[in-house]
Amino acid sequence: MAKNKLTPLKKFVEDKFGDDVPMRTAQHWCQNGHLAGARKVGRKWFVDAEQFDKTTGNELVDSILMAS
Repeated sequence: MAKNKLTPLKKFVEDKFGDDVPMRTAQHWCQNGHLAGARKVGRKWFVDAEQFDKTTGNELVDSILMAS
């Protein structure tokens, strides 16, 4: 079983959103569960980019897809 690679939040935000999203906004998304695949390790946030890419942004659709 392959272990999911976690990307530091700062690198993830730069890769996905460029300079359009401030880090504090991204941290807020993580804290409130709006960024799929985000988890806190110690004091830093990391994102499973593979899990993020598998989401659609629609909670109902995502829950159905994750169940199958």
